[in-house]
Amino acid sequence: MAEQKTTHRSEQIRANRETPSKRTPARKAKATAQHDTRKNMPPVVVRGGFSTMAQPKSKRKTKQPKRRYDIALASPGVEIRLPAIPTVHVGWRLASLVLVSALAFLLYHLWTTPLYQVQLVELQGNTYLNNETINRLLNLYNKPIFSIDPQQVAEDLKLAFPGVLKDVSVQIGLPASVFVTVEERQPLIAWEQDGKITWVDAEGIGFDPAGENDSLITVAATAPPPAPFVVPDESISTEIPAESGNPLEEILTPQAFMTPEMVAAILAMHEQTPEGAPVVYNPQHGLGWHDDKRGWDVYFGMDISNIAEKLVVYKAIKVQLREAGISPVLISVEHIHAPFYRLEP
Repeated sequence: MAEQKTTHRSEQIRANRETPSKRTPARKAKATAQHDTRKNMPPVVVRGGFSTMAQPKSKRKTKQPKRRYDIALASPGVEIRLPAIPTVHVGWRLASLVLVSALAFLLYHLWTTPLYQVQLVELQGNTYLNNETINRLLNLYNKPIFSIDPQQVAEDLKLAFPGVLKDVSVQIGLPASVFVTVEERQPLIAWEQDGKITWVDAEGIGFDPAGENDSLITVAATAPPPAPFVVPDESISTEIPAESGNPLEEILTPQAFMTPEMVAAILAMHEQTPEGAPVVYNPQHGLGWHDDKRGWDVYFGMDISNIAEKLVVYKAIKVQLREAGISPVLISVEHIHAPFYRLEP
């Protein structure tokens, strides 16, 4: 009886397998309907392109690449695997930020560190100017060496001592060195007029005294010397230019106080003056000196080329005046063939 039931059940299972399922057509129909519905739906615009499905695309989370390090041990075939280290990618923005920050820090350090701040200006080639005067005038103490303009420093010195400095050269060096080399004009004459003293060099350039010099030839003048005569160049146009040029350059250009020929005449006259007597200048009678012993002034004009002959005439006049007992206030030998003297000023 049991054997008969078993046979019956196995036949039933086999029959069920061979018989098509009633649900299969329904499932196939449902799947076909869903596919047709999706196919007939309008395309949906999404960021990044078009999609034929309404469902949003799933975004996969990208994993950051990592580096794996394996360390081999002494035993063959044995190694230690260390934890993976993420690979760091530095962007150009971060690199630029780091570079700018480093440069800013470097500039701040160079600008504020005492190592690059000027402490003293070294002066070379000076005769009358001293280091203390130059340092006080320039006022470069504790200033960064990178903020100093050599050309501006040279112009400041020329403006402070007009005519005194013939040439100025400024050089800077690291960490904080400033070297000023000057070429001063060498005065020969101290021109005294109305209580003011003007130094004059061999070229006739006049400038204010820059120190003390007892070796200069003193000229006591009642009027300024004749203005230097400039011969006009015919090749240069006489039209007035539209612009006056650089005013700073005009200020720095030294102006002649007298002609070099007058400087030479004063030097020649000084050789003939009595010891201790200053050379005197009168715009009407020229150069001469004051004789303190006799109390008169003697003039020889501006032409000193024949000073020897004029001195002979002057000595002869002195003898005549002494014999006649005359004491003039002025003797003029400007014109050698027509000398004269005055009893009153």
